[in-house]
Order: sequence, then C-alpha cells, then structure tokens
Amino acid sequence: MGKKNSSLTRVRPLLNTLLQRDDFLDALLWPFNTGLHISEPIECIYYEGQDLTIMSGALNSAGCKRSEHEKALAPPRSLLENLIKNPEKMLNPEALKKGGDKGIFEKRRQLLDGDSATKDKALACLEKDQDLTKKAWYIFEGSTCPDIYIETKSYILVGEGKRTERKLTTTTTWLQKRDQLIRHIDALLDREKTILSFFIVDRNISQKYGYDETLKKFRNIAYFQESLPHRSEKLVKRAMNSYIGHAYWQDYEERYGISFPDTL
Repeated sequence: MGKKNSSLTRVRPLLNTLLQRDDFLDALLWPFNTGLHISEPIECIYYEGQDLTIMSGALNSAGCKRSEHEKALAPPRSLLENLIKNPEKMLNPEALKKGGDKGIFEKRRQLLDGDSATKDKALACLEKDQDLTKKAWYIFEGSTCPDIYIETKSYILVGEGKRTERKLTTTTTWLQKRDQLIRHIDALLDREKTILSFFIVDRNISQKYGYDETLKKFRNIAYFQESLPHRSEKLVKRAMNSYIGHAYWQDYEERYGISFPDTL
C-alpha cells in the first residue's frame, strides 16, 4: 500500500522542482501575493525527503546548509517556564497514567498536584538546561517540526503542508489549545529575523472539510492568544502578522507543471 504522506508526495516534489529555478523564493511565495522579492542567498533549508542531487549551483555556491530531514524547533523557554508555574493550565492526560518511567511519572504528578517544592525543582532544572529538545520530566512540550523551513539573512520561512487530513492539528499532549503552525512561529519569536508562515493544502480536501473557514482563524488575534498565553501582546501580534495565508498544491501544479505522485 502506498504512502500518501504530504511531505513526500507534495513538499518534496514541490521544492525539488522550484529549487532548480533562479527565482526559487519568488516562485514559492507567488500564490501568497506578499509583494516581497527576496534576493538574499539561502543560508539553510530543511524539508522531508530532499533530493540533494538536484540542488541548483546558485544555492550550492551560496553556502546553503542542507538536511534530508525536517527542522526540529525547540519549544521556547518562556512557554516551558509558564507551564511549570501554572500547572493548572495543563491537561492531566491518560498518557500520564500509562506507566513508563516511574520517577518521571511521580515528579509530574506532584507538579500537577501543586507541590511547591517540585515546582521549584522543575524551574531550577529548566534554568540550567541548555537543550530544550530533549525529553525530561520538567519539559511539557516537545520540538515542533515544520514541513518547510527556509532561512536567509533577514527572513525565516516556515510552512506546513496538508493533503488528506480532515482537520488541522490544534492541540498537544499537555495543552488543549496549541495550534501546530503557531507552535512553529512561537519557536522563532525570540529571533530578530522576519518570519513568514503559511499553509499549503489540497484544494479538494479544503472544500470537502471546510479548511478555508478554519484558516480564517489565523486573521483573528484571539486565536493566536489562545496558543500563546506566555507571550506579550506585542509578540502575539508579531506572530499573527507573520502569517501570509494559504495556497493550494494545485496552484503550483498548474503554474509550474509539477507532477505530484498520489502515493510513494
């Protein structure tokens, strides 16, 4: 049975095709009508299943750092600290009750029960920890992996591709309101570069499951506030302003003659 994974059947052929163009970033951003013309060299690019053999000479000579995997973005320290200080905001999911490491289970249970000593210990561990991508009892959100991550001197482009999903991902294990794309944005808000965030979805699936209506939420500041309770009003607005909209795989298919496989 073939795989319909959007990273492999959509993101990979899209970027593999557009990377052969001299106007790669303009071609990628074309459906969003941003009015931007980004001529800066690409510093790094990550996307699933990348075929390195077709990288253009322009990108190679620009010193582009490349990866065959999605970019893993660490959760922001401010979020992890906020969760430790406000354990009542977290869910107490069944996952906590399913065994695993007994020590981790007990410490998390004590924190969720409001034990002040456990809270102080968790904050102390977090302050010393320089690697927020690892699993630890005091870390209540894992890394987030955008389907498309592109970085230049001044910009970071972060995109999420959807193909067959009936709905967007809007929760995590510990938070009921934590949108997937906003998680990507949140992981980048402490950096000074301009963030451009977007979705690429299937037109037919969008019509079938009402994606267009759902995506209207990204023009509403309240939707961002729900996912960013640890951020200031200024940063919440910055997160919302980073969103440039959504495009369809079919847009690229029709304009650039890309042949997207149904399965792999």
